Amino acid sequence: MSELKIKTGKDIPAEDNLLLTLIVNSAWKELIETDQEMMGKRLNSGNLFLAAYDLATDDDLIYGVEKGIFPPTTTPIPVGLLETIAIKTHGFYENVPKDYFSLTQNGLWQEVPKDADTLIMVDVTGLPTRTGKKSKGEVKTIITHAKNLLSELPYRHVWTFTPDIEAVRKWHESMGAIDTQYKIPCARPGWKVPAVNLMDYSHLIKKDDILR
Repeated sequence: MSELKIKTGKDIPAEDNLLLTLIVNSAWKELIETDQEMMGKRLNSGNLFLAAYDLATDDDLIYGVEKGIFPPTTTPIPVGLLETIAIKTHGFYENVPKDYFSLTQNGLWQEVPKDADTLIMVDVTGLPTRTGKKSKGEVKTIITHAKNLLSELPYRHVWTFTPDIEAVRKWHESMGAIDTQYKIPCARPGWKVPAVNLMDYSHLIKKDDILR
């Protein structure tokens, strides 16, 4: 059995953008439909993106073909993606933009502000064929890798833009996040659960490593 490998945005080849759009659209199409050009702009924005890679399973290949994509069979493909964006909040939840489109510049992202102090984990999404018993822990592996990077990043605060779903909140808590109980209504307009609840990973940053 192959092991998952993680690539950061700068190491993700452009030819994988199509599969990455398939992953994010599988969960968020009702919010925003992402195309390859948009994905390319996101990955080139300088923000942190982490993708999990693995050899395609038979289910992955079938799913890809059903979607009009023909994944390679001998080289690893992306099977999960974490999208983050860096912003300036001064540490106040109220300074987080009030909806997905304001936060992400209509899904196109933006260059990292020089004075950014907060990393927002916008979405972490796995390939639909990697769920339940068929999962290798793709999403968990990505978040664990992100947690290990926190002290290397120049941010004081690390929050999520998590849909306000109890099971999702509990999952983040199991990964070490703290529930801020700060909710933003209608933050994901058009999605099945439009409200978000910020989860906080900031306490996992080593205090001596925070840039002052």
